[in-house]
Amino acid sequence: MDRMPSRLLALTLLLALTGPARAGQGPGAALGKAVADYRQGRFADCASLAASARDQLANPDVAAFLEGQCLFYAGQPEQALARFAAVPAARPDSRLATLAAARRADCLWELGRAPEAAEAYQAAAALPPDPRVDGAVGLARRAELALSLGHEGEARALWLELRRRHPEHPLASPAPPGLEERPLTPEGSLALARALFAARRWEEALRVLDVSPDPRTPEARWEMAFLSGRSLFDMRGHYLEAHRLLRSAREHAPQPALEEEAWFWSSRALSRADLDDAAIRSHLDMAARFPRGRFRDQALYYAGWLEQNEGRCERALPLLERVVREHPRSRFADDAGWFQAWCRLGAGDWAAARRALAPQRDRAEWQVGARALYWTGVAAAAAGEPAAARESFARVLSAHPLTWYALLAHAWLRPGPLELPPPPPAPTGPPPPRDEELLVRARELSGAGLGALASDLLRAGEKDFLARHPGRPGLLLLLDAYEEAGDANRPWMLTGAREGAALRALPGPATRRVWAHAYPAFARELLERGAGGDQELARMLQAVMRSESGFDPLARSIADARGLLQMIPPTAAPAAAALGLADYEPARLFEPEVNTAVAAWHIGALAVKFKRQWPLVAAAYNGGVPAVARWLAASRGQGLDWFVEGIPYAETRAYVKGVMTGLARYAYLEGRPLPRIDLTLDPQVLPGPPAQ
Repeated sequence: MDRMPSRLLALTLLLALTGPARAGQGPGAALGKAVADYRQGRFADCASLAASARDQLANPDVAAFLEGQCLFYAGQPEQALARFAAVPAARPDSRLATLAAARRADCLWELGRAPEAAEAYQAAAALPPDPRVDGAVGLARRAELALSLGHEGEARALWLELRRRHPEHPLASPAPPGLEERPLTPEGSLALARALFAARRWEEALRVLDVSPDPRTPEARWEMAFLSGRSLFDMRGHYLEAHRLLRSAREHAPQPALEEEAWFWSSRALSRADLDDAAIRSHLDMAARFPRGRFRDQALYYAGWLEQNEGRCERALPLLERVVREHPRSRFADDAGWFQAWCRLGAGDWAAARRALAPQRDRAEWQVGARALYWTGVAAAAAGEPAAARESFARVLSAHPLTWYALLAHAWLRPGPLELPPPPPAPTGPPPPRDEELLVRARELSGAGLGALASDLLRAGEKDFLARHPGRPGLLLLLDAYEEAGDANRPWMLTGAREGAALRALPGPATRRVWAHAYPAFARELLERGAGGDQELARMLQAVMRSESGFDPLARSIADARGLLQMIPPTAAPAAAALGLADYEPARLFEPEVNTAVAAWHIGALAVKFKRQWPLVAAAYNGGVPAVARWLAASRGQGLDWFVEGIPYAETRAYVKGVMTGLARYAYLEGRPLPRIDLTLDPQVLPGPPAQ
């Protein structure tokens, strides 16, 4: 029973998400030619080239592995077996050691040496984990061998291990012939449900729990109810049932900490079900029951936030003040302080609002400091103090340039385009890399079109490299190497973590390359094609991509949003149909070409629907058109700044500000006019798609 034909052990194990080989000279060029032959199915030529270049390369293990791949697909598994076995000998620290061990097992299976293959799969599983290894195949084949030998118990155990470790794999269900499902033990049910829940397969986790025998311990009873409730919560639209199950978990919790955790999530489920008053009571009761609990700061914050969201600031203010006073280090303390000020602003108590904002005005983070300065200026203007308002808006522009609040401050101060000193010239190319082994090896792989392997190598050696080359010069060398490998995600992460101060000020000669890596024009050709030449729309798509995935083509969210622009399948389907993508299927959203095309169509339609008011476009992309239409209908003449700051969804509110900041920064770096902000909101929503 070979349920996964050998030729479906994907050619992409080695070459996924890489670019074409670059023209070059020397052994690296031969490796690139071998890669090109591999892609074109010229396996004999590939094997010959890889063998001839192997001893001259900085990455002989890669050449040995590639030779093995080509020999295998050329129908020579015996010879391939020897090459895969030679990978760790070629380089003892090879990043391909685990993958080579798994492919060696594939060769043994192909040769009909099933017992040896089963041992080899087991040995590969004991090596350091490698996401490129399809461990499900090894478990499935070991189960097949055990079943053929009449060891049904062992086969069943292996298949259950397969389902637990790889719940999303096609081999994980249904059960193969001879291993049809039988009722699991309570412990087995919980282990499988945990794995399914972690893989976001919530419906399957619920099915497993529904047929599970009664749990034997209080801890198991709690976990069964808790997992069921959390699965329903994360599935969305099942909040009342989630609350019921989480309340049951709370009532059966064997320990106070478990009771508190279930209680917190049951309260969140009530608020998601729009039962805000019940949610507030539940949060407050939990905070009183657990005065030193792990979730107490969140419970007080959510109770206060829900009260102010219902327009009951007199109830919200004491709760928000308690978060700041009793939990000053909480990640909710800043927002609690802000919503105190927001309540004062809404009531027109301008002096009290300015006092509440004062502690946050000097904060370096623009999301906190610029917000406090901007609304201080609004309060001053409303109180009839224009000089104080201008001073506050000017501080936003100087301390937090190229942010959402800088765009708003400029709209208050003067008409016309926002004039800033032009950015320094963009770097023309990376400086010559140091004669450092890590960079030499990565450059060789990138030049051969093996960018995924180059990026993997860089990530593995990143910590040691930065220790050897501390400071910005070493970081930039590493970022340039990532860029050459086609990986924009890791530079985006590193610049945010290590160069926050450089990204808060306008780019200068010393920081221009940092900005280039923090705001890359990744996949710009695809975005411009999808935008039909509309450059502002292309920049908007670029800013959305940065906020959504951080330039990771394989990103997938808890809501099943996929790829570079995090399109969800129900939203992508009508876009794909409108574009005439006859071979579209949801799995293709991980392909940059498909993802950018459908996202460009969808966001372009939103731009028409909301008359190119980009903050509304961003809000609709994140929160949905129906929600934005409701908020606009209730806006009653609000300005754009008040509307965005009052968006009820915290995620959408932050998302709009982040995308608009990205849009401003891309425009600035490209020497284009910054997006114009009209504080007068046009609430009309034009008819037509999309409705999601």
